[in-house]
Formats: sequence, structure tokens, C-alpha cells
Amino acid sequence: MADDDRTTPQSPAFAQGGVVSGEASLPDEHTARVRARQSDGAREEPQTMHRVHDTTVDAQPPPSSTELAEPSRRQRRRERDRRAEKRAMQWLVGVFVGLGGAAILLVNVLLDDTPTKTDTTELAENAEVEPPPPVKPPPRRAPGVFTTAPTEAVDIPAIRQLQSDGLTIAAEGLPEVIAENTGDAVAPLAALETCRFAFSVWEFSPNRRFRFMTTCAPLEGQILYGAYEIRGGRVHMSPLTTPIARITSVFDAERPASMKTRVESLLKGEVMMSFEVNQRVTVMRAGLHGEGFHDTYRAKNTITLHHQLAPGRVPTPSGGGGGGRAAPPPPPAAPPPKAGGKDPLLDLLKGGQ
Repeated sequence: MADDDRTTPQSPAFAQGGVVSGEASLPDEHTARVRARQSDGAREEPQTMHRVHDTTVDAQPPPSSTELAEPSRRQRRRERDRRAEKRAMQWLVGVFVGLGGAAILLVNVLLDDTPTKTDTTELAENAEVEPPPPVKPPPRRAPGVFTTAPTEAVDIPAIRQLQSDGLTIAAEGLPEVIAENTGDAVAPLAALETCRFAFSVWEFSPNRRFRFMTTCAPLEGQILYGAYEIRGGRVHMSPLTTPIARITSVFDAERPASMKTRVESLLKGEVMMSFEVNQRVTVMRAGLHGEGFHDTYRAKNTITLHHQLAPGRVPTPSGGGGGGRAAPPPPPAAPPPKAGGKDPLLDLLKGGQ
């Protein structure tokens, strides 16, 4: 039978790899190896297959520190560039301002018409040389004349009246006499100065001259002349000299008006002692009214000086409210001095010695 002649796997010819009826048959060893490889691969899952929900394969790695710091580095870089641009702009503005200032200075120098030192020197050399004017010596000042220095103008009514129409003033009452020395001769000399300046009168003329008139009876008829100078609100008077005294007064015109006088008692031309006399100026009138003031206040000065001194007794003024030690009864008042006669004041001082 034809079917009996086919080779089957169980036949010896198939096992030996022979060819039966023109068909090739694989060896058994090769077939066994292929089947074993297929059975081993069926037990393991292929490596190319992935589970649907498996995310471990597709997960991205965490960012590094370099990647995290990159934005901050870019920000710092932008800020640095911005500061550099600002500095460059400031530098450019400064350069333009400097160039503009230099240009303005150059234009001013080129257009300046002021002659230089060389030009002035040439002009002076070319000009005719004129001799300098002769220098005149300063005028000599007459003795006893004051020269006034420029002072600040003070608006005081008494000063204005003095400069325009003249001024007459009077110090009513007894003055304050302060002795700067001590000794037996202080009391009679202080009494003399008290009598001299009680109810005294000063007359100022606009031509910077003045008169001092006393109302003291022993000094009746003694009128002293001098010059004055205005310094602000004060009138400084030149020293008035008598045979026995040097008198320097300052009139303060500001309210309350006052007169301050320094009296130096002289003996043979030398200063024996000094007094300071302070008074309140109570009456002021514009104009020259010296004689009228003198006649009015002469009767009010009732101080009497005693030129006859008892040994060891200090005389005191009487009749003016003065006090002190007891004095002997006053002798008759001395008659007024005659022309060419002796000075009763000098006799008083000699008697006090």
C-alpha cells in the first residue's frame, strides 16, 4: 500500500534524517532544541512588554541645584547689566557737561575785551608821565580845639536842639561829690566843689563852644569857657582850668539826662586830690539863656563856705541841707572880689592848709 511506504516520525528513516518519498525530514535533535527554547520563552514575560499603569519607566529625574540656581543667576546678570548701563550714561553726561563748560570758558576768553597786564603796561609807557602832586602837610590844630570823628547819628531831641539853636541846661539841687583821696583837706575841698556845682548852669552854642556858670557866692562872677564834641548821645567838654582846679565834664543827653564831672584839685600846678561829681540835669531849654538861668538859680544856692578854720575842726557847708561836725560861728561873708584883688577861693584853700 502506498500509505505504508510514507515515513513517519516513528520510523527509523525519519529518525536518521533520511529523505522518504522525495521530502526532507529534520533531525530529532534540532527539533528538540527548538521545542525546548519555545517552552522556556513561554514561561518568561518578554522584556519589550510594559504594564499599562507602570510609571517607573517614564518618570523624569529631579532637577539639579544648577538648574534651580539658573533663574537667580539670570536675574543678577540683568541687574549687573542695568547698573553698567546707568554708569555709562552718567559718564557720558559728565563728559558732555565738561565739554560744554570748557567751550563756554574758551568763548569768554576769546571774546574778553579787558586789557591784559601787558596792554596796561604798554599804555602806561606810551602815556605822558605827569609828576605827582605835592603832598601838603596836615594843618596844625590850634590848642584847645577839638576835632570831631565821624560818629553814628543819634536821634535825640536835646542833641538836635544843641546843633541847631544851641542848648542851655541846669542841674538843680546839691550834687553828689565823691572824694578819691583821704586827709584833712578833703572836707573843705569837697564843700567847695559842692558849692561850685549846686544849681550850676551850662550854655552850649551851635559853634561847639560852651560856658560854665556857677551860682556859688564865693565864686560869683567866675565864668569858664571851653569847647565840646558830640559822640553819639554824649557831649564831651574840654577841660576847664582854674588856678586851683581842673574840671572835665561829660553831658549824657539820653534820658534821664545827667552830668558827670571829674575835678582835680591843684596845688602849684600839681594834682593834690581828685573828686567825682554826679548830677541830674533837670532843666533843658533850646537857645542861649545862660544869664537868665544864672539869675534864677543864684538866689537858690545858699551854701556858705567858711574860710576861717578853727584848729582841728572840719568845716561843713551850711544852708544847703549839709551836715557834719559842729563848726564855729560863721564870720561875716566875704565881699565879692574886686578887679585886680585877691581870689577868695585861693585864700580859703590857704586857710585850710
